[in-house]
Amino acid sequence: MGRRPVVGCLLVIGTALLASTPTLADTNSDETSERPVRWYVDRGLNVEVRRLGLLEQVAGPASELLLHVQVGFRLSADTAGFAGDDEGSEDGGLRRAYIRVAGEVWPWRRPLKFYLEIGVINGEFSLDTSYLTFPDLPWVGDLKIGQLDLPMSMDSLSSSFARPFMEKSLPVEALVPSSKGGVLLANRTANRDVTWAVGWFADGTNTEAGENNSSPTRVAGRLTWLASAGEDRRLPLVHLGAFASYMYSSDREITYDTRAESQWAPKLFDTGTIDGSGAIVLGNEMAAAQGPWSVQGEVLVAEVQGRNSAGSDFSGAYVLGTWSLTGESRPYDRANGLFSAITPARPVVFGTGNIGAWEAVLRLSYLDLVDGAVRGGRGVELMPGVNWYLTRNLRLQACYGYTHVDDGPQNGNLHLVQARIDLAL
Repeated sequence: MGRRPVVGCLLVIGTALLASTPTLADTNSDETSERPVRWYVDRGLNVEVRRLGLLEQVAGPASELLLHVQVGFRLSADTAGFAGDDEGSEDGGLRRAYIRVAGEVWPWRRPLKFYLEIGVINGEFSLDTSYLTFPDLPWVGDLKIGQLDLPMSMDSLSSSFARPFMEKSLPVEALVPSSKGGVLLANRTANRDVTWAVGWFADGTNTEAGENNSSPTRVAGRLTWLASAGEDRRLPLVHLGAFASYMYSSDREITYDTRAESQWAPKLFDTGTIDGSGAIVLGNEMAAAQGPWSVQGEVLVAEVQGRNSAGSDFSGAYVLGTWSLTGESRPYDRANGLFSAITPARPVVFGTGNIGAWEAVLRLSYLDLVDGAVRGGRGVELMPGVNWYLTRNLRLQACYGYTHVDDGPQNGNLHLVQARIDLAL
């Protein structure tokens, strides 16, 4: 393991104690409730500024708060080893290190929410996610403006801390972009059984993995349906979804590529430059969960519209399963149609016998980037792993991956073992 992952691991271990400190919650006393400014620790450092009497009379009783700011940070350090056809692999490093600033301000009767992540991702300065949200607008729902994720794929949209695996699946990494600059509208039904989102995007700053073709115009949309909420313990939670996008290529050059399911693995799939005017990506989602287990899968297809030919068609799919050995369930975010991170029922605390939450995971991925003269690789990857959630802020991950690729730029078999210390506060 190189020096960078060692330093990252030591930093995480040193700060892990912060993740298990008791929450400094509001005492709810009259003295505390009347303070114009207060701070507390809950998933980060929170600062609240209350309205002054005169401003409250002018603005009305929309909210007793004028401003709420939450500051946290994320730190992920990896180590990895490879065998087989591993030319171009690395031994790990600092995967993520950034500060997160979120909150809302009430300038009038409606809030304005903000979100910012700034730091380092994959060794590069990152401003991948930064946007403003105008929530609950009449007839429209939420309006987001800034650098944000496209409404595509449960695997892509889920927080990296909530994903059961260290990286996204092969087809999602290859065919779905990460954050872009744009405008997004999102809404949901009153009971939050159905969600939908649509947006327009252009190029923006992007250091995360994912499809990253240059395009001044992208449109994307996603629709989800919570077919069964699992409120009756005898029935599982069932999620169904679909998404689509269109990308216009101004330079008439389109490329799809991806590594094996590790940021430190070699790039085993690569179509090279395809002469195309645009591309359409379609996908379906399915997920089910009941008690300690869950199953999740997606199917994706991409059609590159050739400028002087019929174009090229690519496809991929994955299916994953999780089992909580300690009995916790994966929480489901009904407002956004996603799974959230596990919170251990017995978080590790020094001096007690609590063991946190243990989760066994398994994923099978398939990607086909071969069509006609385009030989971008066709292969599968099998990845079992285990996650240990010490607290709601700190987890350790370890996994093994086997990848087989044919008809690509680097054919053969790759074995990988990787581990991560992950802190999100």
